Amino acid sequence: QLECKIQESVAMKEELQKQYASLGESLKKVEAEQMECLRSYGDEKEARIAAESSRNELSEELNRVKLEQKRLNDQIKMLQDTNKRLQEYNTSLQQYNCNLQADATKNAETIDKLQKEKNTMVETMNGLKDHSNSVKLQLEMAKSSQSEALKQKNNLLSEVEALRGELHQVRDDRDHKSAEINSLLSDLGVYKELTGKSSSELENVMIRCDALEETCSNQTEKIKTLQIQLASANEKLKRSNLTTMETMSEYESQKRMLEDLQLRLTEAEQKIVDGEKLRKKLHNTILELKGNIRVFCRVRPLLSNESGAVSYPNNGENIGRGVELMHNTQSYSFAFDKVFDHSASQEDVFTEISQLVQSALDGYKVCIFAYGQTGSGKTHTMMGNPEFNDQKGLIPRSLEQIFQTSQCLMSQGWKYKMQVCSN
Repeated sequence: QLECKIQESVAMKEELQKQYASLGESLKKVEAEQMECLRSYGDEKEARIAAESSRNELSEELNRVKLEQKRLNDQIKMLQDTNKRLQEYNTSLQQYNCNLQADATKNAETIDKLQKEKNTMVETMNGLKDHSNSVKLQLEMAKSSQSEALKQKNNLLSEVEALRGELHQVRDDRDHKSAEINSLLSDLGVYKELTGKSSSELENVMIRCDALEETCSNQTEKIKTLQIQLASANEKLKRSNLTTMETMSEYESQKRMLEDLQLRLTEAEQKIVDGEKLRKKLHNTILELKGNIRVFCRVRPLLSNESGAVSYPNNGENIGRGVELMHNTQSYSFAFDKVFDHSASQEDVFTEISQLVQSALDGYKVCIFAYGQTGSGKTHTMMGNPEFNDQKGLIPRSLEQIFQTSQCLMSQGWKYKMQVCSN
C-alpha cells in the first residue's frame, strides 16, 4: 500500500509539474501579448484600451496562477516530505529484512551442522551395529566353542573315568599278580625247600613276573598321559570361560554405547525438527516482508525489425526495479518489484523464484505464472530447453528442487506425494 501511495504521489507530482510548465508557457505567451499591446498602444487607442482591459484580466489570471503555483509548491513539498518518510520506513524494513535473513542463514548453518552431526552419528551407529554384529558372531562362535569344549571335557571326563576304572582294574590285577608272585615266591620257597624243583621252572616264573611288572609300568605311563590330557582339557575350559566373560562384558559395553548414541541421535533429530520449524517461520516472514504478491519484468533483446530503445536507471530507488522505454522520441518509465534485463540468464530468474518453491515445500500455497504478448518469451522463461542445463526454465528447475529437497527430507521421516495436473 505504501508503494502504491508513493507511485500515486509521484504520478501526481509529474502531473502538477506538467501543469506548472503549461502555466509557465501560458504566462510567457501572455507577457508576449502584453508587449505587443504596449507597442501597438501608440498606433491605436482603442486597441490600447482593449489591451489594457485584456492586460488587467491577464494580470488577475497571473495572480491566480501564482497562487495556484504556490499551492502546488506546498503540495509538492508535502509529498516530498511524505516520500522521505516512506523511504526511511522502507530503509528500516530493509534493515529488518537483512537481520531476518542473517538469522535465517545462522539457522540454516545450525541445521546443516546438526544434519552433519546426525549423519556422523548414523555412520557411527552403523559401524557400532556392524561391530555389535561381529561381537555377536564372536559370542556365538565362543558359545559354540564353549559347548564343543564342554563336549570335549565330558568326553575327556568319561575317558578319564574309563581310564580310572582301567587303572583300578590294572592296579587290582597288579595287586593280584603281586599276590600271585608272592604266593609263587612262597610256593617257590616251599617248593625249593620241600620238593627242590629245578631252576628252569624258577626262571619261567621269573620271566612271567617280569612281564607282569612291564605291563604294570605301561599301564602307569598311560595313566600319567591321560592325567596330562585331563589337565590340558581343564585349562582349555578355563580359557574358554574367560574368553566368554570378556566377550559378554564387551558386548554389554557396546550395547550401552549404542543406546547412548541412539539417545543422542534422537536429541539431534529433535533439534533438526525445531530448527526446520524456525527456518520455515523466518522464511515465511521474509517473503511476507518482500510482499505476498510480486510482479517481475523480464526484457528480451530487441529484434532487428523492432525500433525503440530500452534503458535501466543507474541511480535512485529504482535501481534493479525500473525500466525506461524510448519510442518516437517519447520516454516511458515503469517500476516493478524486480527487473531482469536482456542479459539475465535462466539461473538468475530462478534464483529469485526458488524461495517461492521452498515456501510451497513448507506447506504454503504458491502460484507463479507468466503474462505477456505472443513472442515476448513466456515459454522460454517457463520451460526453456530442458536438454541443456543452462537453458532450463522455471518449471524444470522447480521440479528438480522439489525432488531434491523431498529426497533430503525423507531421511528425517517426511513423506511426499507428488501430483501434477494440466489445465
